[in-house]
Amino acid sequence: MVLDISTDVMEALKKVSAKTNRSPGYILSELVRGPLAVITNLPEENEAVTLPDRTWIMEDGFPVFPSRGGVVTSEMVRKLRDESEDL
Repeated sequence: MVLDISTDVMEALKKVSAKTNRSPGYILSELVRGPLAVITNLPEENEAVTLPDRTWIMEDGFPVFPSRGGVVTSEMVRKLRDESEDL
């Protein structure tokens, strides 16, 4: 098998490799492993998805974020959206 890796990506991998003392292949594998786990194991409704850093429950195809103790209202979302449009 031959991988066709863009020159700019390979250069970036080499830089990270030199800084971390890891092979470019190892760096690439670490970067790709999480996203590949997601797209190759798409969950059913309300099924847990475990990634390297946490476990998510999926609803309507989207991860449900854990509660931080507050309720996000439509008004809060509108206010943030309006503020970001002013930037």
